[in-house]
Amino acid sequence: MAAAVKVPKGKPIHTESEEDDIATGIIKGLSDFKEGRCTRLKNADELAEHFRNL
Repeated sequence: MAAAVKVPKGKPIHTESEEDDIATGIIKGLSDFKEGRCTRLKNADELAEHFRNL
């Protein structure tokens, strides 16, 4: 079942600076991945443990 969210007309969900921050974060993450700065996890348990340790 799909969920619906009401957003008042004329009010953006994200401000322009938030969108810039999101885009900048994605670009930084891709650059880090390209340079080999990433964590490789073998399974869901390792992923869960990684998030618990953040």
